[in-house]
Amino acid sequence: GAGHGASAADSLAGARVLGECSFGVYLLHGMVLWLTFTRVPLAGVPTLWLPALLPILAVTAVLVAAAAHLVIERPMIALGRRVAQWRRSPRLVEAVG
Repeated sequence: GAGHGASAADSLAGARVLGECSFGVYLLHGMVLWLTFTRVPLAGVPTLWLPALLPILAVTAVLVAAAAHLVIERPMIALGRRVAQWRRSPRLVEAVG
């Protein structure tokens, strides 16, 4: 009912966004983990607290992947479509043929 969490449309939109950047999550989660465990000073953090970092790191990986999707992937996909359309254009076929 009303006021009880996200609507179905919101859930679908979130799933769609996650689906669009899922390959980026796959590619970039290792970098997020590597940076965290090699570059962030965790020496003073009790070992029992380290599992609490995992949800934070998961959200961080998704945010990094979403940013990469918006800033890198989408513009490159659009460029690829323009190049493909240009290559199929009749003017190019007439000029070559």
